[in-house]
Amino acid sequence: MMDMLSGYAGKIGFFRPIINDSESKDELIQLIRHRYHIDFPYESMYGCQLEEAQDLINRDKYNELLTRILIKFRTLSAQCDNVLCLGPNYVGDDSIFEFDFNAEVANNLGCLIMPVVQGHGRKNYQIIDAVNRLRHALVESDCDLFASIINGVEASQVEELRKRYSHQPDSTFPVYVVPSEPSLNMLSVGNISRQLDASILSGDQQTLNRAVKHFKIAAMQVPDFLEHLEEGDLNYAQRSRGYYSRLFNVLSFDNYPQIAGLLLTARKIQRLGLST
Repeated sequence: MMDMLSGYAGKIGFFRPIINDSESKDELIQLIRHRYHIDFPYESMYGCQLEEAQDLINRDKYNELLTRILIKFRTLSAQCDNVLCLGPNYVGDDSIFEFDFNAEVANNLGCLIMPVVQGHGRKNYQIIDAVNRLRHALVESDCDLFASIINGVEASQVEELRKRYSHQPDSTFPVYVVPSEPSLNMLSVGNISRQLDASILSGDQQTLNRAVKHFKIAAMQVPDFLEHLEEGDLNYAQRSRGYYSRLFNVLSFDNYPQIAGLLLTARKIQRLGLST
């Protein structure tokens, strides 16, 4: 949606009504700000933190919560041609922040709603039942619908669902089926390095964006280990300096699969005399 809006809809904003409490900034807001060069202050791009929202609910100040979100949204939207608003993440038993809350926020903000039905791990009859319940909930909440998405559908189920939900352009309940894309669930080298607080010895942003498809421990001799290499491997190895030299040299040739990266321990880096 951001890709589409950024190409056709003038100045674009991004807003989250509620974000999870964290010492670090919301990763999705940060990603959107960086990727689409949005120069609004971080604090202007969300309405309320989860703990604060829960406290207002517990003190019977639900309307005050909605008002806070509305004020911040209107302040941002006044500076934009269009704003993409993403509903809150649900954590634990925060049922108050499920569909009813999203629907009420969308109605208060004057937003078209684009609900997403999870297709992953569901059979078609379960997906169809979920879509039917969604349709009923939208009618009950009097929401203005933009479109409905069934996301993460297994490839073998896509055709049947698309036939069922084929529609005319002026349909009042358009449903789109999005196939599962396994790469979206894969961690990148950068994700893993940040979680491990690792130092980058070699590589750039492009290599840090590589998807990690497999994890392997390099415990064999180099010729034997090379037979098990696959594209997207993140290899963890505890061997000698000579082992790494031979492995690095071999992997520089184009006829071997492009691995995601190599992972060394701090002790191993010191023993090999490598600099961070």
